[in-house]
Amino acid sequence: MLQGFRYYGNEPAMGEYAKSISKALGGMVSRAKRRHKEEERKKAEDFMCMEIPVNFENAFASDGAGKEVVEHSDSIQDAFVLSVCNLARIDIEYISESSGKDMKEVISELKGSIFLDPAKMDESKFYKGWVSCDEYLSGNIMEKLKAAKCANVKYPGFFDDNIAALEAVLPPWLDADDIFVTLSSPWIPARYIEEFIDRVLNKSYRVRHDALTGSWSLVCAKGYYIDALVSVTYGTERMNAIEIIERTLNQQSIVVKDCERVWDASKGYRNEYSVNEEATLIAQEKQKMLIDEFRSWIWADDNRKAEIRRIYYEKFCCNRRRVFDGSLLRFEGLSEKVKLYDYQKNAVARIIFSPNVLLAHDVGSGKTYEMIAAGMELRRLKLAKKNLYVVPNNILGQWKKFFRMMYEKANVLIVTPTSFAPAKRLDVLKRIRDGSFDAVIMPYSSFLLIPLSPDYYVNKLNELKSQLEAARRDPARSTSGVNRKIAAVRKMESKLLKKLEEDRKRTAGKEAIYFEDLGIDRLFLDEAHNFKNVPFDTKMTNVLGLNSTGSDKCDDMADKVAFIQRQNGGGGVVFATGTPITNSISDCFIIQKYLQSGDLELLGLSNFDSWAGMFCEVTRDFEVDVDTSKYRIASRLSKFHNLPELASLLANIADFHHIGNNSEELPAFEGWTDCMVPKTESFEDFIADISVRADLVRDGRPRQIQSHGQTVTDNMLLITTDGRKGALDLRLVEDAPASCSSIRQTDSKAWKCAANVFELYKRFSDEKSAQLIFCDISVPKEAFNIYDELKKLLMGFGIPSEKIAYIHDADSDKGRNKMTDAVRKGDIRVLIGSTFKLGLGVNVQERLVAIHHIDVPWRPSDMVQREGRILRQGNLSKQVFIYRYITENSFDAYSWQLLETKQNFISRLLSDDVCERDGSDVDGTVLDYAEVKALAIGSPLIKTRVEKSNELRRLRGLQAKRKEENIKTLENISKYEKDVKRLVKRIEDARDDRKHFESQKELKAHEKKKAAADSRKELRERIFAGIGRCIADAKEEKVADCYGFDIIAPSYDLGAKHFVYLRRKGRYKVEVGNNPMGILIRIDNFLQGFDGYISEQETALKEKSEYIEVARLELEKGDGYADEIRRVNAELKDIDRKLGVAV
Repeated sequence: MLQGFRYYGNEPAMGEYAKSISKALGGMVSRAKRRHKEEERKKAEDFMCMEIPVNFENAFASDGAGKEVVEHSDSIQDAFVLSVCNLARIDIEYISESSGKDMKEVISELKGSIFLDPAKMDESKFYKGWVSCDEYLSGNIMEKLKAAKCANVKYPGFFDDNIAALEAVLPPWLDADDIFVTLSSPWIPARYIEEFIDRVLNKSYRVRHDALTGSWSLVCAKGYYIDALVSVTYGTERMNAIEIIERTLNQQSIVVKDCERVWDASKGYRNEYSVNEEATLIAQEKQKMLIDEFRSWIWADDNRKAEIRRIYYEKFCCNRRRVFDGSLLRFEGLSEKVKLYDYQKNAVARIIFSPNVLLAHDVGSGKTYEMIAAGMELRRLKLAKKNLYVVPNNILGQWKKFFRMMYEKANVLIVTPTSFAPAKRLDVLKRIRDGSFDAVIMPYSSFLLIPLSPDYYVNKLNELKSQLEAARRDPARSTSGVNRKIAAVRKMESKLLKKLEEDRKRTAGKEAIYFEDLGIDRLFLDEAHNFKNVPFDTKMTNVLGLNSTGSDKCDDMADKVAFIQRQNGGGGVVFATGTPITNSISDCFIIQKYLQSGDLELLGLSNFDSWAGMFCEVTRDFEVDVDTSKYRIASRLSKFHNLPELASLLANIADFHHIGNNSEELPAFEGWTDCMVPKTESFEDFIADISVRADLVRDGRPRQIQSHGQTVTDNMLLITTDGRKGALDLRLVEDAPASCSSIRQTDSKAWKCAANVFELYKRFSDEKSAQLIFCDISVPKEAFNIYDELKKLLMGFGIPSEKIAYIHDADSDKGRNKMTDAVRKGDIRVLIGSTFKLGLGVNVQERLVAIHHIDVPWRPSDMVQREGRILRQGNLSKQVFIYRYITENSFDAYSWQLLETKQNFISRLLSDDVCERDGSDVDGTVLDYAEVKALAIGSPLIKTRVEKSNELRRLRGLQAKRKEENIKTLENISKYEKDVKRLVKRIEDARDDRKHFESQKELKAHEKKKAAADSRKELRERIFAGIGRCIADAKEEKVADCYGFDIIAPSYDLGAKHFVYLRRKGRYKVEVGNNPMGILIRIDNFLQGFDGYISEQETALKEKSEYIEVARLELEKGDGYADEIRRVNAELKDIDRKLGVAV
């Protein structure tokens, strides 16, 4: 058997074997190469002799499908290149016709560079289903290996080469220590959760998981009862262990709330809930204990460990990245003036050969060129009928310019907001529908005005309902989440039908053209991060930065993307953005839902909660609520795990490129220039006041301060905002100390920035170089602001007013284009703006020599967008500068540090170069108390001390709560010991009474005779009358006897049915109903069922005894926190010694 895979090694890629065939399309393979390939062909004779694995005589009979394009070549290898260039696939029939060789010989010679994919093979046409080695040996290798082995069973030996090649590229197995696993990991089989509960809690539960909704449910398999393990060891009285486990599985917060009835003048009494901090802390400690116990238990058994490793490896570790090579693409019609870099050609190849693509290239790396070139190549290859480009409104003109520059003869329709006005809209839609355009380019605003048809939404809803109904009928799946989803869908259906009816009435008699009618089969979305706010289902609540409700525009985009993909077998969509992750790694989920929903579904990660359970960890802390000043639980997705697997999954769709990888594309840049602004006495007073405000907020005594002209209650968000404002200019802070009201001009950031701008203005005056100044905190307005201050200073230095502009003054697309053209020409030399207005889509790089960060951007993506204005292709400057202005001992340096840490983490993930398996995210939007104190005092040790003080406070709170619980446990033990004595006595009495009843056989037999019927009637009537009399007199008394048992009528009856007591040695309550008929039968049934009664008492005795045993063990542990408290106290003393003071 030919081992063809050996001559491309372990890293096959289209570029490696294609470049060995031909450097360019016209290049032919050398004679030496041909001789080598001929030798390889001869070695494949055993393959040629194999029996074809089909039962059809016409397995190699041509069907004429490849005759549409025929270009002659001199060899099979040259024809192979032509097949890729002209058809974008491996077409054996085409290669055969082009080279003049029969298809058997073609397959033989290319063996090793191509593989027959069992998933694509056609048994009636053996020459179909062959793919290149780079395609076959990428993606989910394990799934392909399983398919190859399955096919090899049907056709023994025929797929040996496939199996060998796939096994050669399988990645190594992970050690158990490298796999992050927790109770909420969605890939852990439910049976292991059941085993864990049985092992830890000694309880039998059925655990069900539903991948569609990401929900877990626990159902007690036997009688449920609360014991010490559930309510003491692993749970609390307020939240038991079962509830903690179920909430953990479902990614729900562990929060204990108190309810208070309050009077509302407008609504009457209502329930008001508040977080019980102590009870919540102890419940969270129990959760941590359960999670730690689970992580230890899951790896403890060798067989279970091996199974868990296998599941994880096969599911998440066998994805192999495909390398694309665009050197073989023709780019017919591309202007000679445009040069595409190799990485851009490769990106075009990825778009052609992949279902969906995310162009995650750095800002300024030429994504527009890539999308335009890809669309035109798709048209040339007849893989796309009509390309639609959706772009931000403000860069529509740039797109038109670039398209005309690249493809002068292309048939392009530009849709502008003006041309898409209501009166013209139908005509434009008809042009799109009826025209044969290479590209249709339209802005966001116009795209969102094109509706999908009512049928689309109805079908979508029906499909969802069918999925949910199928899930509900499946006994192996959790139905709790499914039922909630079904209820939500019913509400959605009612709302949709109402809306569709309103639309029908509004458009009655009018011609309507819907998105589906336009014939669009390829969608390109520029700056795709603007559409990340897609609604999704989650059971997580109050997670900061997580917006599950989404927006209408993003929901609309998701529907249109889904429609395009449905027309293209799951593909046909390209997203482009330099900042795919704008703030948090959780943004990845939205991208993946758009572009690889099929992969997520296959892995069981299609629901956000499941995805988060795989890659994220929610951390929860107490903080003071900004609005109510009460404690709340602040949840954040701040820890991330299994990062290499996430990066590998992303690599299936994402094309990464970082500008630093090819410095020849850009002007020289030697790193940031940090300009330190010295602190002043006024600023020290301000920081001291900030520290006091933080103390007051932490102590629950916040000030009333001025914010935006209103009096509000202080909080950490306001403190952080004022800290940022003060670092920029103290005059921006409304409620600053009196000493901060005036500062020297030369002490300000604005002066330092203006001085640097003026120095570069003079230095590069001959080149008419331009500079950008970014400022988000203070924008132009009547009150004091940094924009006007900067302009005043710049003019004072000598820069003419007409050379300075605010981007905010361009209030229309026309005005904006005029302003940016002036910057490109050098007429405007200094442009000032915010990230939102000056960052995204403002391409004025030609003359840019410097940008200035006068304040710190809020998010990593903001920094990338700012700096992407100057670090991009087309900048004519030989060297560029980026200035950062930092006020000493302010929030600036720390904020920059947080931003850089976060961006570096994101960059590593997006470069597919993730070495660490775990990472942490940081939130710089609101600084916590420890951070503010450290910045105020100017020592990082202060932050550590505050954190240790908080830890000590938490431990002491837990210790106090544990002591309270221990007292309660002692009380329960005392109570249960008395119960045990009573139960022992009750069981002894019941056994004696059972023995007595069993000795009454003759009496029972006699009473069954008809002669005893009258006496039984008299007895039941006497009993029934006695019950009524005793209840009326409120007096308990004996009313009859039966089988040697006294029948006692109770003095009260609060139930729905009457009851009596049977008394001999024991006393037994028997429900007898409200009718004399059947009273004796019920008494007979009880007495005959003595065994069941005794069994119930024995079970209760066992539960009480076990509780006492477990509770005593818990009491032996003491409060459990003394050692930790001593450790933290020692650490605090050591910090105080280093500081020389106690804070």
